[in-house]
Amino acid sequence: MESAKSDLNTIDKVLDAINNALPEPSEEEKLLNEQYRETQERKAKRRKVILTSAIVAFLFISTVVGFGIKYGFVYMKDVVIGKATLELLEGEWVDSDYGMPPIYISTPEVLKRMDAPVPEELKDKMKMTAFGYELEEELTIAVTTTNLTEPQENLDLNAAIEGNLQTLESRGITNIITLNEKFTTPNGAEGIKTFGTLSVPKEKKEGYIDGNYVMLSFTSKDVIIQQIVLVWKANDTYVNEIAERIINSVELQPKSK
Repeated sequence: MESAKSDLNTIDKVLDAINNALPEPSEEEKLLNEQYRETQERKAKRRKVILTSAIVAFLFISTVVGFGIKYGFVYMKDVVIGKATLELLEGEWVDSDYGMPPIYISTPEVLKRMDAPVPEELKDKMKMTAFGYELEEELTIAVTTTNLTEPQENLDLNAAIEGNLQTLESRGITNIITLNEKFTTPNGAEGIKTFGTLSVPKEKKEGYIDGNYVMLSFTSKDVIIQQIVLVWKANDTYVNEIAERIINSVELQPKSK
């Protein structure tokens, strides 16, 4: 033990002698050492940022791929860009009634009262109320109720349908293909469903947009004509679903409690 202690003392003295013999580092050497340390720290931070970014990118891509597989990549793209018809479809819908007697209908937005001009020569024979909503070049909804001042025997719905088709044409809509079939609401009201395709003029450019339309027409007590008109852009899955949902919601009688 004594020999080991003696050796340690000897080593300590030698190290002290070496340290005393070594010159102090110059300011230039100290600066180089500091720059080296800072460089290494920057590299470490950069590696950390790159690693974090890679993890975030991986998680994002995995999420997108996962949702894309589940819902479809077109849907994911439309969610990201905020497609208007998708927002309407998945937004909070409005259940309300319009006109008197009421037309019950569910729509993606509340319908607002519109001007419903009646020709001067017919003002003493009828009164019309109208409500509607429009998403430019995508979707138009109109709900109208026409009250006649005098009962009409065998009130002709076809004349009202033809009048609405002429109104569409007056707005520049062309190539209207017309089909008719019987339509019954969920609570049993019977009417006529007029539907087909058409070409709608663009709002701000020349040319036309391919579209679809549905017109539901009903009569009541030989003095009332009720109509729901939908016109929407073709080849849009979301607006097709919107139109179908609206049509399936139409009722003409108060819902049972």
